[in-house]
Amino acid sequence: MKKATWIFLLIILAACDVNDKSIYRAFPLEVKVERDRIDIDCAHGTEVKFDGIREVSMVESMPDIIIRTGGVSIADKVNYGNFKLEEIGDGKLYLQSRESPYVKIDLKNGSFIFINFDESSKTKKLYVYIVERMKDYYTE
Repeated sequence: MKKATWIFLLIILAACDVNDKSIYRAFPLEVKVERDRIDIDCAHGTEVKFDGIREVSMVESMPDIIIRTGGVSIADKVNYGNFKLEEIGDGKLYLQSRESPYVKIDLKNGSFIFINFDESSKTKKLYVYIVERMKDYYTE
């Protein structure tokens, strides 16, 4: 999207009585686990190849955000893009909630990705699916 479109959306969201579901519709998050990679489709999305992943884990907490270095933050609910976190530094967040659990992907380059959905069951299913697909990838 163009910068002007994002600004317009942000103004509209700020002017309205926004509930959680309308935020998620305006800023959707879709994670596709392919044969050899994870595709994160949203504002500031990315692609992660399995061979660039050091470890995938499900965690109950994450360090506090120090600053957004490039991305989108809406109402402390949606956080997509590049962020600096206390203790662990620069990485990517794809969060629809600040509530646990989180899927944490540690990358071989020293960076990280945290993902969670507005529903914890979706986050848990994503974790299981990523782990299963990675096992399949490395046993092929």
